[in-house]
Amino acid sequence: MFRDEIVEQMKQLSELKLSDLLSDQEFVGRMDELLHHYCHARHLTARENTEPLQIIEPPEGPIPALFAVTVHGPEGQQRYEFNQRDITIGRSSDCDVVLRRTDISRRHARILVREDRFVVLDLKSENGTYMNGQRLGSPQVAHPADQLNIGDYTLFVEPLW
Repeated sequence: MFRDEIVEQMKQLSELKLSDLLSDQEFVGRMDELLHHYCHARHLTARENTEPLQIIEPPEGPIPALFAVTVHGPEGQQRYEFNQRDITIGRSSDCDVVLRRTDISRRHARILVREDRFVVLDLKSENGTYMNGQRLGSPQVAHPADQLNIGDYTLFVEPLW
């Protein structure tokens, strides 16, 4: 395989993982396989003496919260704390933050924690997701002072690290 092909396949795998279409185990296995093909094609021998990549399971017990989302809306104010790096906001009961209004899409927006930054994505919602009054057209980095608006709701993200 050529380097560009491998890089493109790694990008595709990363997108599948971000879309929650691959488990951690499957993602690591496929990435390890691509790295092995790359090293073999380049006649690199360093990886031949190493063991395959392994997923390290988190320690037992409660995981501390990474960040909080405070929601101000028609029902009042509510604060949610999360220990995962990816949450979904929307009308569906499957979402991590449920906003029960008809102008909210079932899966309206996502907040991802990447490299200690909050990335906000609109999930192609009909009425849009706004940050500081501007409609999101692409993923945007949000800071604690930034105001997110989804319908009649105002949200703030706060790091807990």
